[in-house]
Amino acid sequence: MTRETFKKIHHTHGGFGRGRERSNMYGEDPIRTVQRWTHEEEKLLCECWVEVFKNNKIGSDRTEESFWWQITDDFNQATQQGFRTKDMITGK
Repeated sequence: MTRETFKKIHHTHGGFGRGRERSNMYGEDPIRTVQRWTHEEEKLLCECWVEVFKNNKIGSDRTEESFWWQITDDFNQATQQGFRTKDMITGK
């Protein structure tokens, strides 16, 4: 990724992932460092997955994309530790 691409993505999406902000080596806008998953977050992710998977109200008509968006929404509403993107969750 080029420096210009990085800056464009950073400004468009507010940074990558979640974590602490720190200044980059160019003295420009702060960049975010990604935090490792905690044991509590991993457990919560599993609980959210099971809850969505067992939800009979929606049934098997749900797309894979819809399935993971629901897990992401449930996870982010339940966590106290910060925000995770859908890509972070599906990559876990």
